[in-house]
Amino acid sequence: MVETEKEVKLSLLLENKFIKDLLKTYINANLSNTVVLTESWKEADILIIGYNYIDSDHTEVLEIIEQKKKLLILDFDFEEEELIVLLNLLPIKGIIYKNMPLEYLEKCIKVVNKGELWIRRTTIEKLINYDVAVSSLTLKELCIVYYLLNGLTNKEIGRKLNVSEQTVKHHINSILKKIKRRNRIDIVLSFYRFKKLLKLILLKESVPINV
Repeated sequence: MVETEKEVKLSLLLENKFIKDLLKTYINANLSNTVVLTESWKEADILIIGYNYIDSDHTEVLEIIEQKKKLLILDFDFEEEELIVLLNLLPIKGIIYKNMPLEYLEKCIKVVNKGELWIRRTTIEKLINYDVAVSSLTLKELCIVYYLLNGLTNKEIGRKLNVSEQTVKHHINSILKKIKRRNRIDIVLSFYRFKKLLKLILLKESVPINV
């Protein structure tokens, strides 16, 4: 007896109405036997999420992280280096690439639902070469990154954290080594788009931050 394939509940957390409607139309027309759309992300097995949603002030992002939902990210707005950073900040299991045919969407959803990754080999290789960058940063280092994103000097950061300027320099050198970058400008360029997300993560971990 052939076992009936279980339906996958999918939620679209997309601010771009055109893309959201396009995906809804395609899923309802072609994947209705295997994929069920739900407005409530809490009931969903998989979430498709876009940059504008991440960049907004949704406190829901914290809940999504805490509940370890399986995430598919749209890469329409990302450079690959930014995707590498984002893959370490959020529990992303798959990437819907901008040039991926929609016919692949069903397979993508099924693969991720099984707990496997839907990420190009080249991206995974870069992620490995990135030395698991962001996930290897300590909370204090992430806090320093956040202050750098807000334009604070080493001395100002030291005052915020109640440590010496030399200690801040030591932490910055550690960050640069982990993310394989050369200077503080590179840190800012790598993390700038995710400043709000970084703030949410720090608040989630009860790290006191003030600018």
